[in-house]
Amino acid sequence: MSSDISNIGIPLGGHGLPFNLMNGFGVPTKMIHPHFLKRSFLLFNGLELAYLESREPNGRYHPGVVNEIYGYINKEMDGLLSAYDKDFSDSQFITISACDCSCTTLSWLTQYLAERVEKPKLIGVGGPLVRKETLPYLNDINADFLNMGDLSSFVNYAKNTGIKEIPGIYKKRKHGFEGFGTGSPQVINKDILVKSNIVLSSPETEIEETKDSIIVNKSNENYIFAKIFGIESKCPNNCGYCASKSNITSSTEAYINAIKSVHTDEKKAVLSFYDNNPLMAPGKYKEILDSVCEAFDSVFITSFYVDPTALLNKDAKKFMDSLLKNDKIEKFTMFIGRECCDEKTAFYLGRNYFGKRRTQKMLDKENQSIKTLINNEKIAAHIPYILAPVETQETIGNRLTEIDELLKINDAVSVTVQTLKANAGTEAYKKYEPYLISPFPGYTVSNIEVPFFRSFERSYFEVGLDKNLNNNENTIKLLEDLRDQNFGRF
Repeated sequence: MSSDISNIGIPLGGHGLPFNLMNGFGVPTKMIHPHFLKRSFLLFNGLELAYLESREPNGRYHPGVVNEIYGYINKEMDGLLSAYDKDFSDSQFITISACDCSCTTLSWLTQYLAERVEKPKLIGVGGPLVRKETLPYLNDINADFLNMGDLSSFVNYAKNTGIKEIPGIYKKRKHGFEGFGTGSPQVINKDILVKSNIVLSSPETEIEETKDSIIVNKSNENYIFAKIFGIESKCPNNCGYCASKSNITSSTEAYINAIKSVHTDEKKAVLSFYDNNPLMAPGKYKEILDSVCEAFDSVFITSFYVDPTALLNKDAKKFMDSLLKNDKIEKFTMFIGRECCDEKTAFYLGRNYFGKRRTQKMLDKENQSIKTLINNEKIAAHIPYILAPVETQETIGNRLTEIDELLKINDAVSVTVQTLKANAGTEAYKKYEPYLISPFPGYTVSNIEVPFFRSFERSYFEVGLDKNLNNNENTIKLLEDLRDQNFGRF
C-alpha cells in the first residue's frame, strides 16, 4: 500500500459507501473488506449474549467470562490487523461506520484499537448510530471523535485537523464528547461517482470462504457496477422504529453520465439501489434503468427495497411490471419490508404509511401483492418480520402461516423474524423506554434456536406492557411456548 492512504475504514454493519465517497472527496481511504469482518463480528454478537447472560445478581459479570470474551476478540482482531498491517501503520485515521449496531461490540472494538494502534492515530466513529439522541450512550467508547454530522464534517476535519472546531465533529473531552452543528449535506456529481468507484468497470468477484482463509476469485470478463443512492433518500412513512438518516443527494443525470463515461465494451451491468424507499419516486429510477438496459445486453439488480404497500400505487406497480417484463434484466434481488400481518401489531411497532398506521385492509392487500410479485423466476427476495413488544399467539401464528405460504411460492425467498429494536431517538424508543430492560441499543438475552429467528442486537422488554390484552406475556416467552408447536413445520 502506498503511504498516501490517510484513513482506514471499518464498516461495522451496513455498507461501505461512506468510505468510497471519502476517496472521491479527496481523503485517501482503504476499507477493510466486509468478508474479513464477517466472522469476527458474528462471533462478537454471539459473545455478547454470553456476556449479558453471565451477569450475577448484583449486575456485575463473571470475570472469567469477560476475560474469555476479550481473549476471543483479541485473537480475531490480531489476525485482521496482521492482514492489513501496513494499512494501519501508515494511516492517520481509523474510522468506523456504525449502523445501529451493538453498542457493546463498538466499545470492544474501539478499546482494542486504542490499545493496539500507535498514536497519534485518531479513531473516529460515525454513521447512523451517531446522533444527538445516542450521545449519552457513546460517551464511554474509546474513540477520539464522533462524526455527528454529514460526510462533509469528516472530510473537512481530515483535511484541516489544525482547525479547533469543525461543525459535526465532536471531540473526546474529560466528561464525554463535545462539539456543535452537523456540517453541510454532500451533493454527488458524475466525477465524484467515478472517482469514488461508486460507478466502475471491474471483473466480477466471488468470495470463497474456507475454514482457514478467504479466497478471491475474479472472472475474465469486466462488468459495470453501480451503487445507486441519493436519488430519493427521504422516506415519507415515518415508521416508529426507523433510525435511518441520509443527507447525501445525487441525480439520475449524474449516474447516467457516470455509467456512460466508464462504459467501453462491457456487456453486463450490475446495479445496487440503496435508497430507503425508491418506489415512492419510481420515475427517477426508471430513467437510470432505461438508460442502462439500452446500453447493455444483461442487467442484474442485486439490491432494491420494496415497500409492499407502495406496490399498490399505480405508478409503482407499472414500474415493477416493466422491470419484470424487460428481457435484459436477468435477475432482480430485493428486500421486501413486510414486518407484520396484523393491524394491532402495526400499531405497537409504529409501522406507518405516509405517517399513518397501516390498516388491516392495507396489510391484507400487501400480502396479495407480495405473493404476486415473488411468483417470478427472476425474483430473489429477503423478507424480514419484526415482533412487537406486545404479541399474541394469534399474531405470531399469522406470521408463521404467511411465511409458510411465501416459501412455497419461490425457492429464492428467505425470511428472518426479529424482535423490535427500539433505537434511541426513534418513536419506538420514546414509547417503550419505561419498559426497556436492556441497554441501548438493546439485546434479547434469550437464545431461541428456531429457524429464521435472530435474537441478538434487539431490544428486550418487560412482561405485561399492555394490561388490556388477555395475553400480556413477553414476546420472547410466547415464542418459547410456540416454537415446538409452530416452528416445527419448517
